[in-house]
This record gives sequence, structure tokens and C-alpha cells, in this order.
Amino acid sequence: MSIADPAPRNPLFNNPLFRVTRFLILQWISGDEKLVKALYDSYVHGVPSSVLAQRYGFTTRTITNYRYRIGSICSSTNLVTTLMKIVFPYIEKLKPIIEPVGEGKVMCRICKIVMPESAAKLHISYSHRKLLNELALKVLEESGLLEKLLAKQR
Repeated sequence: MSIADPAPRNPLFNNPLFRVTRFLILQWISGDEKLVKALYDSYVHGVPSSVLAQRYGFTTRTITNYRYRIGSICSSTNLVTTLMKIVFPYIEKLKPIIEPVGEGKVMCRICKIVMPESAAKLHISYSHRKLLNELALKVLEESGLLEKLLAKQR
């Protein structure tokens, strides 16, 4: 392997369940806990988008758009519902790494960078990708799903 070759990538990272878990963790640690709770209520309890919008302060379109994003990663709603039931209690224990510091501004607790609120998820995705992947692996391992996913890949 030459210096120009990228590091070998874990094949598990392409698994839809890993990607949905990683997506939910990204939302959670970026400080968007209400969104993950709304998605949980939507998938697990079947709460309509209109009720969730009112309960959590989103538009119905926001809930629908995020469900669409998850659907583009994993097309099986039943699989996503089961995944949510299993991993949500573990995701809920994670601490956000983004904290509000003023009107429309947030700060990353890891690298102390202040940025617009709208840049937080992108910042985590690029600057803390390794942490995000490690958290997803940890959540899947603690929930007992990691072993099953790895066995399925063999």
C-alpha cells in the first residue's frame, strides 16, 4: 500500500443499519435530541407527523424529510423500527458535543470552534468522523447488534 492509498475502510460502514445508527447519533450529538425523539415516536409508536410537529416544535415537512432520509439509507421501515427500539436507549445516553453559545452560534466541545448553528452537523461529519464511527460501533456493540451484523457479513 502506497502513501497515496486511502486507509482500508471497514466494510460494516456500508451496512444500512450501521448508517442509520450513525445518522441518528450525528443528530443526537449535534444537539438535535428532539429530532431523534420525534423520529423514535414516529417509527416506534406510529405518532403522525402533525402531532410530532406540534409536540416538538417542528414542521410536519421536517419530520417527513428526515423519514425520507432514513428511508434512502434503509428502505425497510420494519427494520428501521426494530433498530430504533434497540438502539435508542443507548443513543439517549450519549452527551452532545455541540453546545449553544449565543444567538445562532454553537461551540464544539472537542475542538472549541465556534460556528453557526447550521454548520454543526457538517463540522461533526468532517472533523469528528472517527468519533462518530466509534460511537456508532459502541452503540451497536452495547445493544448486541454488532456481533449479529458482523456474523451476517461473513
